[in-house]
Amino acid sequence: QQQQQQQPSSQQPDSGVSGDQVSSASDRDTDSDEEVAKPREASNKAMSKRLKIVHEILSTEKAYVDSLTKLMKVFYAAMSNSSHRCHLPQDTLNSIFSNSPELLDLHANFLSQLNTRVEHWEEDRGVGDLFKTIVPHLKRYTTYSTNFDVANAVLEEWRKNPVFGPALKELEAQPECNKLPLSAFLLEPIQRIPRYKLLLQEYLRKTDESHPDHAVASDALLMIGNLMVEVNESIRRRENSQKMLDIQSMMSVHILAHDRTLLLHGNLSKMCRKGVQERVVMLFSDIMVYAQEYVAITTQYVSPHVVPLKDIMRATTPAPVPGIAHPIHVLSSKDKSFVLCARNREEQRVWVEGINSAIERHTGRKLDQDVNHEDNFGHVAPVWIPDAGVSMCQLCMVEFTVFRRRHHCRGCGMVVCGQCSNHSVPLAYLDNKPGRVCFECFEKSSASKGVKDPASRLSVLEVCNRTRERALERKASKRQGSKEKLIASATGDDVIHSGYMTRQQKFNSARRFYVLKNNFLLLCFNAPQDQVAQSKCPMPGYKVERGKVDYSTGEFSFKLSHPGATNYTFLCDSEPDMELWIRMLTLAGMATLPNDETGDDKTYVDRLSKVLPMDDISEEESEAPSGGMTTPTTETPAETEIPAETEGAKTLPDVSAHRVSREVEI
Repeated sequence: QQQQQQQPSSQQPDSGVSGDQVSSASDRDTDSDEEVAKPREASNKAMSKRLKIVHEILSTEKAYVDSLTKLMKVFYAAMSNSSHRCHLPQDTLNSIFSNSPELLDLHANFLSQLNTRVEHWEEDRGVGDLFKTIVPHLKRYTTYSTNFDVANAVLEEWRKNPVFGPALKELEAQPECNKLPLSAFLLEPIQRIPRYKLLLQEYLRKTDESHPDHAVASDALLMIGNLMVEVNESIRRRENSQKMLDIQSMMSVHILAHDRTLLLHGNLSKMCRKGVQERVVMLFSDIMVYAQEYVAITTQYVSPHVVPLKDIMRATTPAPVPGIAHPIHVLSSKDKSFVLCARNREEQRVWVEGINSAIERHTGRKLDQDVNHEDNFGHVAPVWIPDAGVSMCQLCMVEFTVFRRRHHCRGCGMVVCGQCSNHSVPLAYLDNKPGRVCFECFEKSSASKGVKDPASRLSVLEVCNRTRERALERKASKRQGSKEKLIASATGDDVIHSGYMTRQQKFNSARRFYVLKNNFLLLCFNAPQDQVAQSKCPMPGYKVERGKVDYSTGEFSFKLSHPGATNYTFLCDSEPDMELWIRMLTLAGMATLPNDETGDDKTYVDRLSKVLPMDDISEEESEAPSGGMTTPTTETPAETEIPAETEGAKTLPDVSAHRVSREVEI
């Protein structure tokens, strides 16, 4: 066509076609050739990139084989030579080098195949078939990977040897080692399989899907991915076995089993009968163990308690209780349930999810979202309230003494006296053996239907109610005050702040549980679960002053002072606890409630104005309530009946019993 275009017009044959028509036809043919050449050029570029990746695979394989060769010729040869200063016993050599000689032979053969393939490169072939052939032999890396941590530990131990250590440094300083330590050469096999995966992924990106080697390389990549999962799983099993061996060496209970794995291991607190105590908790695939950690020359786990997961119904996160910010209830259908205490919310979440998921995997049952003790009475072991949590019977409110002992109800876990727990009923979680229960649980059980007390011919619940009333009358008369004013709870929505403090006195200092209510009463309880307060003190009018702070002795104190009233000095457990008490009591002294949401504290008068008009507030003075603590002489609100809430207003104490002027000095 180009020759025809170059011919003069006079020499062209007279075919009836003009020169312009011939020229346009030639242009169309040229465009057609360019369109054919563009995909061919793109295909050539893709082939060159694909071949470039193959060369990279070859170069990295050469470097890897060279590294293994140095490992064997420089280090292994010297350490196996009995005349060399680096000589080690054969079992030590096996621990350090594992199956490195086998890996060297394997990859030397693979390198030879890659060299042959690149030298006789054909575009319709690739390297996918070579990888697919070698992947089954790469399972040898499982042995090397599981032994890697042991190899490093043995090597570091031998480095401390005064003869072996300097001799090893001389080997590492040789020119062929490129100033790399032995540990760097030992790390190379660990990184090789992930490197194969990355190279094959890049190779597939440069290979067209229509190419014959694309499907083969994809299969090889999938096989390498499965191999990596298998190697990682073997490493995890090895680490788990080593951890279980370490735990077994510290415990007297046999916990080793071929199908048992360790899921969680950590230090938590446990609610015991004598209070909160530190425990080591271990969650396995089929059991849960907690024990005391005893640290002497070696660490030992003493008094271990094993709980099978099949006997645990579920783990729950109940509301925080006094002294426990992040509780974990482990509800059991055998023996008894118990409470663990986490350090923070994240740790609480991890343990609850771990326990519940382990139960589901082991038992194959779907856990109930909520376990109702009312519906499962006798089938779920209750959580026992600690002995230190109460100082009186939780039913009749009679104080415990040396002769009036504490008894735990096997039905609900409350601490009651002997008179309130003189019945037994069969309980399912005790294999239908009789368990001691309180009057209320006995009333719930089917065994109490139609049962009458032989002395009074009344139902057991009526006997319990009469016993409770008599106990309250004795308590009220003992305190010389109205019993309704002393009955209170240490928990609830009306609690502003609570915690243990020690009231400092001249002759005796008592550690008690104090609760600040939203009606500005500071109540004193012997224990957090008590139903009757020992004393109370209205806080408005009191001033709070910081006392002595001594970090060496752990003394953090503050003072409550009021003109014409008794002054108090309290010791706190920590400085943050002291600062929080100071803030809360300072606001209470000004008759102000803290508002956590807006940060705007509301005064007592501000709250009253939302419920009643200022003209309706009584101006009459009322007598200050008496109690175990001295009541200040100024006009202060006391604990009385709470009126019904009006729409959109907060619940407030009855204002008819207090004198609140329109102009209040705070």
